[in-house]
Amino acid sequence: MKTSQNRRRAFAATSSLQYRFLAMILVYCFIMVSFFAIAVFAPDFFEMQNETLSWETRGHAASRLLAKHAWVWPAVFSLILLLGVHSFVAFQKIMGPLYRFRCAFEALEKGDLLYPVKIRKKDYLHAEEKALDSMIKTLAGKLEGIKTTAEEALGSMGRLEETASVGTEWSDNQIDLLRAQREHLERLAAAFQSFRLRDEGEKRQVSAPML
Repeated sequence: MKTSQNRRRAFAATSSLQYRFLAMILVYCFIMVSFFAIAVFAPDFFEMQNETLSWETRGHAASRLLAKHAWVWPAVFSLILLLGVHSFVAFQKIMGPLYRFRCAFEALEKGDLLYPVKIRKKDYLHAEEKALDSMIKTLAGKLEGIKTTAEEALGSMGRLEETASVGTEWSDNQIDLLRAQREHLERLAAAFQSFRLRDEGEKRQVSAPML
């Protein structure tokens, strides 16, 4: 339930970003329409307001102004609607991958390095998808190598402890050092338990006798 809530919050964040981009596009459209309207209507408007011209000339200017209003604004609003829908769909191809990346980051925060970073073929940011997936795989490989080394060191420590229990003379200080070293290795091995580096069926357990 908690994971679902986190994902819903993440989706809400990316959605709000998408709406902000849409608002920005609409603002740009409004600015362009304003300049377009000034360029189209201003000459006839000033001609109509010019009292030095004849009534006939001013009347023609008014007729042209009304005629332009009849076809310009439906075309402009249709264009704004088309651009708004197109931008919303186009931004969806960016927000979708961003949402998947955020889910991957949350999985990494929890130690899951097997979370699939996959986006749809029609989405953008495929280069970033490959880079993120490569980064996760490289990190998982390095952590796996360190974990294997820690487990092997813990196994070697167990064999070394066996020599201390079969008659080999070890001083109390040496045994204390062995125990301290085992505790360090166990803490190191335990630190990797919070990482999901491979499927559960592939996990290997390394056991060693205790002193």
